[in-house]
Amino acid sequence: MPLQQIHESSQDRGSSEETMDSEWEREEKMRYDEEMSIAEARRLEARRVDEVKRTYESLEGQRGPRISLADSLFSLYCLEYFDDIYNTDCQHDPLIKYVRFEHQPGNRKDGLPPAGRRRVNGKVFLDTAAEPTFKPFVVPRYASKELIRQRSSHDRKNAMAIRFLSDDHLIFRLSRKVVFAPELPPPDVPEDFVFYGIRHRKELVLEETPAQTSLQPSQSSCETPFDILDWWRHPEIMI
Repeated sequence: MPLQQIHESSQDRGSSEETMDSEWEREEKMRYDEEMSIAEARRLEARRVDEVKRTYESLEGQRGPRISLADSLFSLYCLEYFDDIYNTDCQHDPLIKYVRFEHQPGNRKDGLPPAGRRRVNGKVFLDTAAEPTFKPFVVPRYASKELIRQRSSHDRKNAMAIRFLSDDHLIFRLSRKVVFAPELPPPDVPEDFVFYGIRHRKELVLEETPAQTSLQPSQSSCETPFDILDWWRHPEIMI
């Protein structure tokens, strides 16, 4: 083989190897970025859980402040649910995890009953196919560690339980049957998922500055204020 052809062949091989190395480096960088994204999202999940736990511990068995749940929306955080359901379609926190409370349809027309007798409906939105609903229940007058139990059509035995710790924080337990309904739950998931809820304060989210972000109950990283408002226009009537 002529010397020039040998030289050109050697250059082609070198170029091909450089291309392969470059592709490998890009793939490794993408994998690293994905792992870092998951780790950061999980750290955020853990911080939100800790925020609610601190509120729980601060009650110390005492009666907390007055609460009002009407027309409220809480983001839910749970590390076990995150580990089982998380995907990378959204870089930060793609999981749908909300619980929404509304006054029963007749309340506004007739006027609200006294505090301690007001009833609300509740509905849970999850990244799974399940959409658990609460039967109408009386809103507690004060925050406390009291456990309010609810049943579900998918699991009749104490399928849901909730504690209202403040106007902005709650703890919410769902059985795995409810979380994965109507499908059977995977065998390796917990019997119950404990979610820690932080209330959306739309007026605060729209006005807060970066310096205030760590002080206010905050929305999911994948949601804009306009996305949150869309949830409030959801048309179905909950039962």
